[in-house]
Amino acid sequence: MKYIYGGMEVMRFKVKANPANNVSKSLRITLPVKVAEILNVEDGDTVEYVVNAENNELYVSLQKEKEN
Repeated sequence: MKYIYGGMEVMRFKVKANPANNVSKSLRITLPVKVAEILNVEDGDTVEYVVNAENNELYVSLQKEKEN
């Protein structure tokens, strides 16, 4: 399904969280290719998760970390 926001097509993705390894309790998710393309993320880049709370709801956004 496609969503339009500010004249841009917005998409919804579901990904499954998996254990990062057998030692820690960290979880790993995969960045969908289309999201990586939109953010211009390449192998080795850092992606920042920004979590905001508003009206008792959490919103998570992703952005590629800017290079120094």
